[in-house]
Amino acid sequence: MPPGGCASGAFLCGIALLSDLSAVFVACEQLQAEANVLFARVRAGHPDCVVCKEGCSDCCHALFDLSLVEAIFVNRAFAEAFPHGTQRSAILSRAFEADRALTRIKRDMFRAEKDGDAPFGHYGACRADKTALPFA
Repeated sequence: MPPGGCASGAFLCGIALLSDLSAVFVACEQLQAEANVLFARVRAGHPDCVVCKEGCSDCCHALFDLSLVEAIFVNRAFAEAFPHGTQRSAILSRAFEADRALTRIKRDMFRAEKDGDAPFGHYGACRADKTALPFA
C-alpha cells in the first residue's frame, strides 16, 4: 500500500486528502471571501471595465492553472453541490469533452509549430499572416 494508505488510485487518495486539508480549506474560504470583497470594490469603481452580469460565462471559458490544493478545494465544493445524479453526470461529460477538445487543439498547435506553420510563430509571437485560431 502506498504512503498515506491509498489503496487504489488517485481518487481514493483525493478523498483521504480532503479530510486532512480542512484547515487549508478554511484559509481558502477566507481568501475567497477577501477576493470577492476586492472584486466588488473594483467592479463598483470601474463598471465600464468589469461588465459581469447574470448569465455571463466569460470566466468559465478562461484557461488558467490551479494548484493541487485549489483543485481539491473545487472538487470538494463540486461533490457537495452535485453528489450524484444526471446533472453531475452531464457536467462531467461536458468537462470531459472540453478537455478532449483542448487536448486536440494543443496537439494540432504543437504539430503546426513543429512543421513551421504555427499561427503564433515561436514562443507566442503572433505572425500577422497566420492569425486565425481554431478556437476563436
